[in-house]
Amino acid sequence: MIPTDEEWSQKFADQCVPCTFEHPWTMEVFRTNEKISEKGHCYTDGVKYKFKCSTCTRSWTSMKGCVRIKLSLDTEQQEGIVQLQPTGQMCRRCKKTFEEPSWYAEEMDKVAANIGLMIHFWFYEGEDPELNVGMRSGKPRSAHNSRLCQACTLGVCRRMRIQKNHGK
Repeated sequence: MIPTDEEWSQKFADQCVPCTFEHPWTMEVFRTNEKISEKGHCYTDGVKYKFKCSTCTRSWTSMKGCVRIKLSLDTEQQEGIVQLQPTGQMCRRCKKTFEEPSWYAEEMDKVAANIGLMIHFWFYEGEDPELNVGMRSGKPRSAHNSRLCQACTLGVCRRMRIQKNHGK
């Protein structure tokens, strides 16, 4: 499913209820073709996504999905804002546009919970967070293709960082 903004807001609220923040926090969801600001605390989380080509209807799963997250606290307005942007992938057959990913429910849960931990850490003097880096199981059928990965074109792909860190 491609979650709506309301579904993401509800998931965020459900996962962050145990967290006690001094300020109210809201979530904004950006689509793959929208620009997200780099101001604030930015990080990426790895996820398993499903994709379906809007041109040829080919479908595939990616074990190397990436979601960009920006957290900012407006101290004047006394509110926090979470900006979330799933990154897309191009169909290897059509190579026309970055497709919007569909989410697995447990991946949404993990990302929302990690957001709560990062808010606590960056804005409320929390301890160094132990993020959930797990992922829905699967068996990759092919290697990561940076030409088809929107996160690679934006310079935020987690796979790209791993390759750079290992000198590949």
